[in-house]
Amino acid sequence: MTPDTFRDPSTSQLQHALSSHLMMLGQTQEARIILAIEAIQSSKKITLRTAAKLYNVPHSTLSDRMNGHSTIYERRPANHNLTKTEEEVIVQYILDLDARGFAP
Repeated sequence: MTPDTFRDPSTSQLQHALSSHLMMLGQTQEARIILAIEAIQSSKKITLRTAAKLYNVPHSTLSDRMNGHSTIYERRPANHNLTKTEEEVIVQYILDLDARGFAP
């Protein structure tokens, strides 16, 4: 979808401003998702589907992120046996042992 396809001038201006901002952040999908979310939140006239098309991101991914789902990279893999807190406690214990001159 190009700015020419919009009939509302304010939406076209918003798209132009955000597209230049997009160029500054790079072309990563994560950057495009963040910009699409910002566009939706800052303008009542841009729908989720329109933002997904404008920023070339999957509609389902954008919808999930708008509903608070985390990215794949932020999720902890299912095959971890320790929680993040347990892991931090063990690491701190090992560092304390090392600081006192004991072998971990």
